[in-house]
Amino acid sequence: MQMIKFWIVRKGEDAGNVAPEVADAISRHPDNKKCLLCGEDHESGAVIAFCWRGPNADIYTAEICMHCAGHSDEKLAGMTQQTVFPDRVARMLDIEKACDELEAMGLLETIGIDPVTGSKRRRLSAKGRELADLEDEAERPSKH
Repeated sequence: MQMIKFWIVRKGEDAGNVAPEVADAISRHPDNKKCLLCGEDHESGAVIAFCWRGPNADIYTAEICMHCAGHSDEKLAGMTQQTVFPDRVARMLDIEKACDELEAMGLLETIGIDPVTGSKRRRLSAKGRELADLEDEAERPSKH
C-alpha cells in the first residue's frame, strides 16, 4: 500500500521532469553522502523526495546510494515509507486490518480500489447502517 508520494531523480537525470516544488526541494538537498536506506557512505546515486499523502504535507528529501538507486521506483517508495514513517505505516495497517474484520462481519463493504494507493475504498453496508441507526436511537434521550 502506497501511503506516500514519492519522486526520484537519479544521478545524471534532469530534476525538471518532476513538479516545480519537488525539483526545487531536490535542488536544495545538501550532498551528505549518507544513504537513507542502507545508511552507508557510498557514492550518491539519487536524491529522493517524499511526503505523506494528505493536504499540505511537507516535502522531504534524502540521498540514496548507487546500489539502492538500482531498485525500482515502487520498491524504493515502499522502502522509504517504511524507513521514514514506520509508526504511521503500522497504524494504517492496523486500521486496514480492523476494516477487513468489519467487512468480514458484513458491516463494511468495498466499493473500489484507490488506483494510486492500492487501498480499498469502503462504506457502511446496509447491515452497518442499520446497526449505526440502532446505536443512535439508543443514545438519544427518552421523551419520558
